[in-house]
This record gives sequence, structure tokens and C-alpha cells, in this order.
Amino acid sequence: MLHLLKRYLLTQRPEPLVQRKIDLDNMAFCRMLSIMVILFESYMLLRFGLFGNKADTFYLLRTVSYFAFLTCSIVWFFLSGYAKKHIRSHAAMLAVGLGYAALAVIWSMVISVVDYINGGQVLVFLTIIITVSGFAFLAPVISSLFFTACFAAFYLVLLRADGAAHIEMTNYVIIWLMVIFTSIARYHTKLSDTKARLEYRQLNRKLRKLSLYDELTSVKNRHCLSLDLPSFVNRELFLMLVDVDGFKLLNDRYGHNHGDDVLQQFARILQHHFYTQNVYRYGGDEFIVAVCNCAKPVLLEKIEQCRADMAALHIGTGDAGLSFSGGYTFATIQNQSEFDSLLACVDEALYRSKKNGRNQVSGADWQA
Repeated sequence: MLHLLKRYLLTQRPEPLVQRKIDLDNMAFCRMLSIMVILFESYMLLRFGLFGNKADTFYLLRTVSYFAFLTCSIVWFFLSGYAKKHIRSHAAMLAVGLGYAALAVIWSMVISVVDYINGGQVLVFLTIIITVSGFAFLAPVISSLFFTACFAAFYLVLLRADGAAHIEMTNYVIIWLMVIFTSIARYHTKLSDTKARLEYRQLNRKLRKLSLYDELTSVKNRHCLSLDLPSFVNRELFLMLVDVDGFKLLNDRYGHNHGDDVLQQFARILQHHFYTQNVYRYGGDEFIVAVCNCAKPVLLEKIEQCRADMAALHIGTGDAGLSFSGGYTFATIQNQSEFDSLLACVDEALYRSKKNGRNQVSGADWQA
């Protein structure tokens, strides 16, 4: 039993990302509550203020309290909206949410005391405090103390009014406990739900990244190339297919871990000169570079810069630098079929570079 109480009451502070999401949701709840109050208080002002009995002893108190709560709710509507966009501090968010909750409870006490003195029920207080328990701004222990203080303060006011003669104590205690349990359950539910949603989003982002980017080199993958195809249509496209010379021998001699390192460095060189958004890993040690609307001399210069950077990479002491071979062409395509044909053209140019001694990038002419 003690273990369960400790588990549900003494919770650790959530991680910053989780806390931030809970704070934002609380501000959204605060805005929704303030809108409801604005509509309700506007109605009550018309009913009791404009068309009410002005001879009533509590007419002025009711009218002023309705107007005051309406005004504060309008302020809190804009304040909570501002907090969502501009406030990062949890303490400040807590002050906004807790401030409005305390204001609502105090107002409900005033109205309920007036209703109670006039022989009515304390439904306004009970309605507001049950609604406020929908906030998840406080840890269980603090929220329990907050609501206990609210119920105790209200009961003391009723006790002073007429000895709380018309309050059924058993029901009052039951409602007090229900509000506390609701608040605790709300907090834990909100906490677990927020954690689950954030984990789902992180997993979704990770899966999306895996579906679009090569895990080893972090460049775009073959699937992403097909998704980017519409951006190539009706534009002057430079397409190049390259691979590392003697890559299989590198793997056999130095191991696959070193081969992976070579691919990563090759990818970084291509990204550096042709930019990340234009480089794709096509498969194995093959990479595609696709650039639109760039001058041919600039692109040919970038190829030579890539070759120089590869030559500066060394596998081990005394070994020659690395090299790559490739094929490229310039064209304007209209559809997927023409892109496939263009890809076959640069693949033939790559094969020709290999056949002619490697360490070279050959151009090709493509016809639609």
C-alpha cells in the first residue's frame, strides 16, 4: 500500500521535452477553458447584470464578479496564447496555468457562497474545481495539497456563514477525494501519454530518415532518388554515376570496416563539392550526383576537385591514394522512362572509364 502511494504521489520531474509538451497542452486547455468562461460569463452578465433584479442584495456583487472574471478570462486567453509561442520556462508556464486555476476557484467560491446564503447549491464551486482538475500542471503531491486547501478554505467560509449547516459532510469529503484522485490520475495519464507520443514521433522520424537516407554514409538513398525525380523534370540536369576504384580489393585487404570508412569519406567528398542535397548512394560503392541548372565548367571543375581529394586519402603508410571512376552527361528529361535511359547512358560511360584504366570520369551524349 505504501509502495503504491509513493509510486503515485512522489513522482520524478519529467524530462524537459516531456515537460515542455505537457506545458503546451496545459496552455491549450487554459485557452479552451477561458473561451468557455468568456461565453458563459457574457451570458450571465446579460442575465443578471442587464436583466437581473437590481434590488437584490447581491446584485452588485454578482455583476462585478461576473464582469471581473470575464475580463480576467479574456486576459488569460491572450496570455496563454502568448505563453505557447514565446515562453520556454516551466515555472512561467506553471504560473499562467495555476494562476488561472486559482482565479477560477476563488471566483467560484464567491458565487457559490452567494448562492448558498440564498438557499441554493454550491454547484459553481464544485463544477469549477472538477474542471480545474483536468489540468496536468502539478505533480500529485502538490496538486493534492492545492485542492485540499481549496476545499478547506471553502468549507471554512461556509462554516463562518451558517456553520455549514446545509452541507452534507460525507458528500463533501467524497467529492474532495474524487477531485484529488482525478487530478492524480490525470497527471499520470498525461505523463505516460506524452512520453508515448514523443517516442512515437522520434521513432517515426527515425524510420523516415532510414527510408530516405543511407544509414552508413548519411547521404540520400535510391528510394529518395526516385522521390526527387519530379524536381529534375524540364530542367537542365547533370547526372553522374561514380564508384571507388578497386573497392572489392580494399575490402579483402583491409576488412569491411575499413571499406565502410572509405565509403563514408568518399560520400563526404562528394557532399562537400556537390552539396548534400545532390548526392545519392545508389548501391554498394556506387554514388549518383544529380545537379540541376549549373554551368558545365563549374561541374567539371568540381569533378577534378573530388579526384584530388580522393588522391589525398591513404589506406595505410606508403600506399597510393584512392581514386574513383565515373560517367556523366547533361540532358533535359520529361519523365521516369527518360531518366532510366539517362542513367543507363552514364552507367555505360562509367564502364568505359573502368575499361580505359580507371581513375577517370567520362562524358557521354544522351539522346531522348
